[in-house]
Amino acid sequence: MCRQAMAAAVIAAVALVSALANSPAAIAVTAAPADPASSVVRIAGSDWVMDAPTKVAAARGYFNASGYAGPRIEASYHASGRDALAALLRDEVDYALSAPTPVARALLDHLDRPDRHPAIVVLASLGISGASHYIIARRDRGIEQPTDLAGKRLGLLKQSSAHFSWSLLEGLYGLEEGSVVLVNLPVQEQAAALAAGQVDAVLSWDPYARQLRESLGEQAVVFSNREVASPNWLLVSRLAEMRSRPQVAERVLEGYRKAVELVDADPAQAAQLVATESPAGPTELDLAGAGLFWNLTLNWAVLSNLEEQMHWWRRIDGARGRPVAAPASYLWAAPLQAVAPEAVVLPDHLLRHPGAGGGPVHR
Repeated sequence: MCRQAMAAAVIAAVALVSALANSPAAIAVTAAPADPASSVVRIAGSDWVMDAPTKVAAARGYFNASGYAGPRIEASYHASGRDALAALLRDEVDYALSAPTPVARALLDHLDRPDRHPAIVVLASLGISGASHYIIARRDRGIEQPTDLAGKRLGLLKQSSAHFSWSLLEGLYGLEEGSVVLVNLPVQEQAAALAAGQVDAVLSWDPYARQLRESLGEQAVVFSNREVASPNWLLVSRLAEMRSRPQVAERVLEGYRKAVELVDADPAQAAQLVATESPAGPTELDLAGAGLFWNLTLNWAVLSNLEEQMHWWRRIDGARGRPVAAPASYLWAAPLQAVAPEAVVLPDHLLRHPGAGGGPVHR
């Protein structure tokens, strides 16, 4: 074969491969999703006291009850809801549990850069906490009252509910903004940092806060966030997951419905189940403690918390006045309406519906 003929043959072959690779049939094959019935659905929870329903549902088998068809549902646990949500955003899990602060951040990130950040939706709140965050300070650091925190180092997990709580407590205590040095500390490192004198106080949540109070004994000085913050514990997923496997979302919520009922009716038994499900983590939980309210719902508190914290993030970012995500872009009520219709109390126009585009902004 002459050189010209060989070159023509090569060019034709390349053209044929290119055409096949870009044909609709080829795209359909390479982009085909995994069989929903054979894959595993992953839920990322955390060690916070408010995530007891995830551990109860997993321990009791509520997510995988007999008679359920489809993929197996498995739960894993992170040190914080912020970390659990980060796993969802990295597409490592399919559902995550988080307080509103990280969720508000993720909603704004998608609103501002949808090409870089995935769309997420809020499916429900499992409960609300009015007194599970505390500042634990060392008395030998000269701290007896909140105003003594001025000039001191406060350890907390930034971009978490503790971070938002501090912004409110700072004003409540009459402290000038920035007068307390904030040190970013994962919750699992706070006890060691406080003991070593790397910080003078920490802002943490139960059960970690309870362990800190007990370890410091008489040296512990405690201030509660009861006066200012009541975060929801939110079940969140990606919009793409809701569109591809809506029936799985109903199974997940049915598991949570049973678990929330058990935690509310028998907190002592629920605490034992939590210890069984996560033996390596903190297990001394007071699930009937003051300020903990268990309720599977999509209500005004969910919307109010997310709205407030999206505006807080805008202020932190120096973007006060910029729009925030519209409720109809992220409140995905269809699965909860199928499982417990009475639990959805928000008006229809504030909810996102399957197939709807959702509002891009809210002012």
